Amino acid sequence: MKRILSLLFALLLLAGCTEIPAPEPIVEATAAPEIEDEITLVTPAPTDTPEPTPVPTPEPTPEPTPEPTPTPTPAPFIASALPDTLRVRRGFSATEHEGVLRREKDGTYFAYGTVGETDPCFYPCDEAGTVQPGTPPTETVCAVPTYTPTDKPHQDGLIKLVVYIPTQSVVAFRAEDDEWIEERVMICSTGRTGVITPRGDYRIYETHEFKRLGTEGNYCCGMYACRFYGAYLFHSVPVSYDAIDDPELGHRMVYMHKYEQLGTGASDGCVRLTVADAKWIYDNSSVPYQTAVLITDEEGPVPPAAPAVIWEEPYTDENGFGWDPTDPHPDNPYLQRDPALPAPTATPAPFTASMLPDTVRVRNGCTGSSFTGIVRRNSDGAYFAYGSAGTTEPCFYPCDENGTVALGTEPVPNEFTVPAYTPTEPPKKDGEKLLVVYTGSQSVVGYVGKDGDWEEQRIMICSSGRKNHDTPVGTYRITDRYTYKLLGTGDTNCYGLWASRFKPHYLFHSVPISDKATKADQGHYMCDMHKFEKLGTVASDGCVRMTVADAKWIYDFSETDRVTVRVTRDKGPTPEKPPAVIWEEPYTDKNGYGWDPTDPDPRNPYLLLNAGTAEEP
Repeated sequence: MKRILSLLFALLLLAGCTEIPAPEPIVEATAAPEIEDEITLVTPAPTDTPEPTPVPTPEPTPEPTPEPTPTPTPAPFIASALPDTLRVRRGFSATEHEGVLRREKDGTYFAYGTVGETDPCFYPCDEAGTVQPGTPPTETVCAVPTYTPTDKPHQDGLIKLVVYIPTQSVVAFRAEDDEWIEERVMICSTGRTGVITPRGDYRIYETHEFKRLGTEGNYCCGMYACRFYGAYLFHSVPVSYDAIDDPELGHRMVYMHKYEQLGTGASDGCVRLTVADAKWIYDNSSVPYQTAVLITDEEGPVPPAAPAVIWEEPYTDENGFGWDPTDPHPDNPYLQRDPALPAPTATPAPFTASMLPDTVRVRNGCTGSSFTGIVRRNSDGAYFAYGSAGTTEPCFYPCDENGTVALGTEPVPNEFTVPAYTPTEPPKKDGEKLLVVYTGSQSVVGYVGKDGDWEEQRIMICSSGRKNHDTPVGTYRITDRYTYKLLGTGDTNCYGLWASRFKPHYLFHSVPISDKATKADQGHYMCDMHKFEKLGTVASDGCVRMTVADAKWIYDFSETDRVTVRVTRDKGPTPEKPPAVIWEEPYTDKNGYGWDPTDPDPRNPYLLLNAGTAEEP
């Protein structure tokens, strides 16, 4: 730079300038930093933002293809023989193949047996009994329990109630295709020893939603009561008589100790049930004389136990009255209780001893004192005390020889006393049969020998001989039996149904029948109904008149054994009156002849009342 400036100065001087001006002071310039002759400004290239390395999406792990679940091979059908507890129902027949039945109306076949672990039942099959794999069991009822009644129902839909005394069960059967099909099994309490529930065939002819029960001084009430014979009814466990004017109150005043006796003989002769079961019978017996009743000494099914009682408020009060757990009443606290909660435990009531009542005696085979109420069973030396725990009715409890009953001990069935009027002379063998005519009470009692004493089978009302025509006192045998018999002499001729002779000219038989009914078929509807209404009084010519049902029972009772007959002037049990007579057609004609209401003949209008062929008067 300095050289360039000096060169420019010299050129000015040479150009002839006359006055050369004084040179301007040279200002030393601050040395600039030495730079290159050419400077190239380079704008740095923008650095590219690196693209993010994409994270590879992982390949989904392929689910392993499941092995196909093999279709299970249906278990094979294994045929079985029909067990002894079942019988082939009406309308079916057995075939040559074991357990294979044929339905007659359509020729279809059903085989009895099992598939896998199932219980035996019936399966559709071919005529050889082959059941195709996977075939479900049929809902068709091919066989019925052996305890099912064998009589043929005359109309589908009818109900028959069978009371099985040994198992304390009531079974409701409904008629279907000429057979009785089991519909409901119920636990019950029938008559305790000395207060027998009458055996035989009956009909429900009267129903009450709430009913006074018992006798003066011993009244109680019952819910859903259905009368089938005299004072005998199906009803709930007894209710306190305090509820007689308030049926709603009755629902919460059931005797709960009597409820706990269901399943044992504990009643005064009626058939006690849970409220739910009594209501079921009530609801299905609204038509008089349509629901049949059979009370038998045959064994039936073991019934389901009654639900447990909760012994505290609001379920049961301090006096032992409370709600039946099965009662469908909306206020029932059992219906509002969480079923998962455990039931509270109750403190057992202490035992209180009682004297034996005058109406019973210690039976043969036992020794004891009526005063102390302690009985010893001779066969094993065991002791039993008569008394009550809490508010229960007196009954027998196992005890020690001093009569001490341990707290919480359960009562046992009464096998230690019999009614005081029972004959004291023991039977010669078990099964021996005896009929006693108690003219003092106009009753006949059928007995069977058991364990050294007599066990009541049936109590029947009768008419024995009137004055100067006394039925002869003494001991006799049934010698002849007749389904229909000419009775009397000359102008006093008449007929009798189900006649059983025990002495020449003396028979058990039905109420007299018009002499115009020369055939048995006519006799059923020509009973002298005025004489029927005299049952329970001395009115005969010496024979023992009875209802048709009772005369038939004696006829059947005497079928295979020589039955002893004893006529005594002693008083026996007070018999129940027979059903009332309807004094108009078709029950009774204008001359006073008609149907005995107890006659089991299927033409009897009392049996058909409101069943489609007759109307209630």
